[in-house]
Amino acid sequence: MCAMKEAVRVLLCDDQLAVRSHVRKMLAGVAGIEIIGEATGGRAGVQMALELKPEVVIMDISMPDLNGIVATRQILAVAPELKVIVFSAESGAQIAQQALSAGARAYLVKSAGAEEFIRTLELVVQGERYLSRAINDVSSPAQEKAQKQPLKTPPADPVDQAPIRVVLVDDARHVRERLAEMLSAVKGVQVVGQAPDVPLGLQLVQELQPDVLILELELPGQTGMDLLSSIGKGVRKPLIIVLTSLDYPVLRRACAELGADFYFYKPAEFQKVAEVCEDLALRSAGNKGAS
Repeated sequence: MCAMKEAVRVLLCDDQLAVRSHVRKMLAGVAGIEIIGEATGGRAGVQMALELKPEVVIMDISMPDLNGIVATRQILAVAPELKVIVFSAESGAQIAQQALSAGARAYLVKSAGAEEFIRTLELVVQGERYLSRAINDVSSPAQEKAQKQPLKTPPADPVDQAPIRVVLVDDARHVRERLAEMLSAVKGVQVVGQAPDVPLGLQLVQELQPDVLILELELPGQTGMDLLSSIGKGVRKPLIIVLTSLDYPVLRRACAELGADFYFYKPAEFQKVAEVCEDLALRSAGNKGAS
């Protein structure tokens, strides 16, 4: 039986009785979870969330009177300390982006199993974020086009090729784990360090001198922009990939001005990180083979 480290009060907001019953069943074996209410519409969800002050709100998107994205915004505008998990049948990257932009801490599709559902709840309670596996697997048209392009042929004897060394800076442990797992499958790429904040991230960049830095902008204390500024002041500059949940043109421009080479939006462009690292490794191997 699973158990939360602390008592967690949960509010369910979904107009479908079958879905609410399904969630109750998934949480039945988790000690420390108390479902304190059920709302069958967005307006009722907002009212109950503000009155009952649960730690976590499980929010559907499609509801008859007020959709879950608007309801999430209204809840967090008054009570920003509440944590919202959007639990929806929609698996498109665009709708996930809208939910996260509204302030949701996680986006989970309803096809997720109990294990992923409970893990998402644990991460959100710990202050981290989560994006459903089904969303990360969604490819944009640009990604699909890139995936159809033939890869360059690696050198015949890559045994002596030094790997592309990567440092990850993201406060969400599950994101770092997924990145590390994804990059471990890319030949010629090695994750050599991970950090949850700017001070440790800068220290790793200075000490390890990585070839690639993958950086989230939303970090505790200082932001990823602070790390970009520090790298621009004398630290040997790696190739910098900003991988963030913030999709704003002004931030893209600001990061580019500070030296970022790529800016990818997590819900829709997660896989592009591996593509960039793979291309870098292939070009590095090709350069060595030509020398």
